[in-house]
Amino acid sequence: MIREMFEDMPIVSSIIAIFILGIAFILIDGIASKPEPFYGSVIDKHYKAERNSTGTGYGMTSSGKSGVIVTSKHESEKFLLMVKTESGAVVTVECEPEVYYQKEIGQKIDCNAYKGFFTGWTWSLHGVR
Repeated sequence: MIREMFEDMPIVSSIIAIFILGIAFILIDGIASKPEPFYGSVIDKHYKAERNSTGTGYGMTSSGKSGVIVTSKHESEKFLLMVKTESGAVVTVECEPEVYYQKEIGQKIDCNAYKGFFTGWTWSLHGVR
């Protein structure tokens, strides 16, 4: 079946294959990311509260019938620290509540930067202790 698809539509099949391989590459890069420790000092603290929101709207189906559409959105709470690294860069790291409340502005903090396995892109920054 796949062979027939490549024979019938080689350009479209090739584009789809490249797209699937690209997504697989990015997923593997993010999942296999390695933590690299770095240190810095806390320069600011931010707490983002949990948010829930709902909305309604009207939609129409292909047969011409209308209906009400209900959407909902949820964002978990986040504990964020602005950290000035040893190199002078300012980054935002997410941390556990215990670390957030333990650290004061001006204190040193140990962090991890999760960098991609293949690309070296920074996927996330976390405060450790």
